[in-house]
Amino acid sequence: MAVVAPMRPILRLTAAMLTLALAVQGCALFARHYPNPPLPLQPTTVGVIAETTQDASGYHAHLVDGRVIDLPQNGTFKLIGGGLEDKGTLLLAGTAGGGFETPLSSLGNGCWEAYVGPSSNPIVWDMGDSILFMTGIELSKAADYQVSPAPHLVDGRQAWTVPEGDGAPPMSFCANDRGEIEWGKPLQ
Repeated sequence: MAVVAPMRPILRLTAAMLTLALAVQGCALFARHYPNPPLPLQPTTVGVIAETTQDASGYHAHLVDGRVIDLPQNGTFKLIGGGLEDKGTLLLAGTAGGGFETPLSSLGNGCWEAYVGPSSNPIVWDMGDSILFMTGIELSKAADYQVSPAPHLVDGRQAWTVPEGDGAPPMSFCANDRGEIEWGKPLQ
């Protein structure tokens, strides 16, 4: 019987550790999980659209500075939320991954908006000198970049997230006509 008495504290400790482990695991089941950052798509072409045209070969964005950007309809080319875009839209395009194009809508005053939304873009990463969106688009920060609130730590990376169910607004980010992020703030 002398053997049984010393085992009780060990059994109690084991039971307490098992209960704690199950509680932590249970909380993890209900915690929101975010995806890892996508492979970055860094635009090599940035410009404001003057007009767009379409023919058998695809779309053609005529930029205000005179450049014409051909956007093919076929192949691995990735259209991110766009197609035949309106005058005044900021075009971001590049050749990574077979080519990509995405438009940013004008907010006026030299600002084009990219934002994090509740379902399609639940997270945006702060990469130090740049901002990486869920679409894969990575834009450099402008020299006078400002943001409020600051990003928080999510799975070991700095990011902004849209909290589920608490009514907090998503973040809004403003890009200038060079495709640099000038500011970030909660969407009004």
